[in-house]
Amino acid sequence: MATKEQIVVINRKRGSLKSSITKLASFVTSANSKDRILCETKLENLQKIKVKLGEVKNEYFEIVEDKDLEALENSVIELEEECERLEVSLKTILTSSNKIAVSTNKDGNNSESLSESVHIRLPEIPLPKFSGQYQDWQNFKMQFENIIDSNDKLTDNQKLFYLKSTLSGAAAEIVTLDDSYSSLFKALTDRFDNKRLICNSYFNEIISLDMPIQDSAKSLRQFVDSCQKHIRALKTIGLELNEFAETLLINIMIKKLDKESRGQFELSLVSADLPKWSNFIDFLEKRCLMLENIQSNVTSKPKLQSDMHRKSHSFFVKGDSKNVCIACKNPHPHPLFKCGAFLKLDPLSRLNLIKNTHCTNCLSNTHKIHQCFSDRKCKHCMLSHNSLLHINSNSGIKRNKINQNAASLSASNQQNENCKVINSETQCDLSVSLHSKREVHSRKNKTSALLPTIIVYIKNASNERIPVTALCDSGSENSFLSYELANSLGLKKNKINASISGINGSITQIYSKVLADISNGNESYRRQVELLVIPKITDFMPSQDISIEELNLPSGIILADPKLGQQHKIDMLLSASFLFDIIEAGKYTTDKFIFQNSKFGFIASSNSEGNFNHKFCGLVTQNEPIDD
Repeated sequence: MATKEQIVVINRKRGSLKSSITKLASFVTSANSKDRILCETKLENLQKIKVKLGEVKNEYFEIVEDKDLEALENSVIELEEECERLEVSLKTILTSSNKIAVSTNKDGNNSESLSESVHIRLPEIPLPKFSGQYQDWQNFKMQFENIIDSNDKLTDNQKLFYLKSTLSGAAAEIVTLDDSYSSLFKALTDRFDNKRLICNSYFNEIISLDMPIQDSAKSLRQFVDSCQKHIRALKTIGLELNEFAETLLINIMIKKLDKESRGQFELSLVSADLPKWSNFIDFLEKRCLMLENIQSNVTSKPKLQSDMHRKSHSFFVKGDSKNVCIACKNPHPHPLFKCGAFLKLDPLSRLNLIKNTHCTNCLSNTHKIHQCFSDRKCKHCMLSHNSLLHINSNSGIKRNKINQNAASLSASNQQNENCKVINSETQCDLSVSLHSKREVHSRKNKTSALLPTIIVYIKNASNERIPVTALCDSGSENSFLSYELANSLGLKKNKINASISGINGSITQIYSKVLADISNGNESYRRQVELLVIPKITDFMPSQDISIEELNLPSGIILADPKLGQQHKIDMLLSASFLFDIIEAGKYTTDKFIFQNSKFGFIASSNSEGNFNHKFCGLVTQNEPIDD
């Protein structure tokens, strides 16, 4: 039976050895090949520490009870593993020092120049990593065997340490009974060196390659590189391409190309013989170079030293003040039902104050009562208005006046989300979105304007195609996406620092953009676009529902927006370059509307301004640093 004093003494020995190991680790961190003699001394001391650790472990075995032995033994094993790591590091430094010494002896005449080159410290070569993916096994195995397995100067324990450090995921979960290097490497080989599964993984990768975006050099280059990578990997495991495999592979890959590329490939064939895989790859390489040259010539613009900003313009901007409380004029946001100034007013004054700007049910300024989802009603009369707007019957005013006022607001224009706007002279909070709406009240005219909208399919982070309603703006040099849609798609946002100038010089900051793949319904048109992310594009469009059934459109006219004429949400605005890229021959005109054919179907717009309840006007200028 061990006494308490004996265990305390052994623990002190272990603590002293741990302190020595910690100091040695600090030395190794800062040591280099110039400290050769000192490293040899430290290595000798390390061997002595390892011997003493073995003695401490034996003493624990002799006097400690079984219930306490495991924890104490593990503490010693951790120190032994740290010693092995330090031993590897010291031997690596000494090996590097020996190589430099040999090189110095061979080039004695150039000792001065060599002494200067010794100070150049090359970066360490990282070990290959393996996470358990079958297609990565062959490459990992080859590199690890060349770097570690074939190194005779490393012990099995050191090789085991290196092997474990390279594993992650499913590969790291593999364990063996004796926990040795050879057994672990064999277990990994038995598990992942499966030719059939490796081939299947490469075949699946080839078949699931994404279609390259039309006329995109970058997308086509990625497609070619991926094809080549998977074919080379199959060759490393002994699968060579024969005539049948090449023909089948070309047939699969060419169906992923756009119509123009397929036509160009057919023109490149000079005979009726079956094309070879090398011919197909050569064609794709040449097409990549052609697209890169064309895009480089189009996009390259000289930078002027005197120009600090690049300006782009976008029409259809909406601006209205909303951050400032309508009752107390306080710029700090707070609920209207908690505003002291609002509560001091009588119900009728409250109604007159908010009826044109707020929902009369929930008092929100982001929507009107006909769009309110709140199921709350007046606690006094159980009608659809806020309790703070309830007027008692003995006041001489009919109670239903509020509901009549609320109903009259159902056709009023939508309100926009808040975002910070900076004026050139003063700073104030304004609500700005892409569409400046000037209300022109008219009792007689109830018509509304049609603006060109289309249904665009945009890929989300899971590579799924999501339909979105987009507005085509012939006066915009940039395209835009709402925050809400960008977040729901899960697209990666890239940080930028740009600004948009709107009506009356108001400015709103843009802090992010996304790169998205968009297409039409049948994917005959695909394009990659850069979209600036903003809080909101515009209100529901059109301002009022417009009936187009009475137009009796010809059967051949397929609308680009099937919901044309119905109020619906706009989450994307596309620039002039996009609009003119999709226009095709074919136009149909009526007294009030124009229908223009495009790659998405027929786009509609009003034939004349008319005398509408709501008119759209505005101008936005984006100021963005050239070097951003």
